[in-house]
Amino acid sequence: MKTYVSDNQIRLVGRVWEIRRYLTLARQRAHTDMKLQEYLTELTGYSAQSGLTQR
Repeated sequence: MKTYVSDNQIRLVGRVWEIRRYLTLARQRAHTDMKLQEYLTELTGYSAQSGLTQR
């Protein structure tokens, strides 16, 4: 499986079971009530609302 992370997106390329496992593990590592956008902001340091990188 390959994972491409840029400022405003995450791209997962692989078999269905690999992507499902990645998302399951990501959900376990993140807070229970965290939204996908919050997770991506934490992962990439990019805020979609302001369009600024937080690095």
